[in-house]
Amino acid sequence: MKHANRAAAILFLLLVYGCQKETVITSTIKGRWKGTGAELRVKPFGLPLPISKDYDSSDLEMEFKPDGTAVVRQNGKTTEGSYSLNGDRLNIQIDFNIEGYDLSGDYTIQTLTEDSLVLYMEKKDVTLADPDGGPTVTGEVKITLHFERL
Repeated sequence: MKHANRAAAILFLLLVYGCQKETVITSTIKGRWKGTGAELRVKPFGLPLPISKDYDSSDLEMEFKPDGTAVVRQNGKTTEGSYSLNGDRLNIQIDFNIEGYDLSGDYTIQTLTEDSLVLYMEKKDVTLADPDGGPTVTGEVKITLHFERL
């Protein structure tokens, strides 16, 4: 019986890890990228359903320079920071946000090809402000950013 339980547990773990989205990296991140879309999902703790919103990010441009400098351009404003890349993990340190949510931090690169870049970030225990002036709460934020190379 112990062997059957152990085999079932191993099979379950293989299924869980096998179903995760595989990262596709076939190009370099260095260069200029134009935003094509963004999804923001906010899940305040204690609420059953998350709040999701899609954004047109066509006014967003990111540039990753060879020296580790990251540049964000949006609505005529340019902001500089830094980035580092380790496998499929991208760390961006820059003063930039969407709807008041800080976009600095660690991203998982879901897609990086010659023409396409998709970044995903998940932050837990984030203080969430109600845009209508209600009380602040704690929750989870998930952000996906889509880009095409310029």
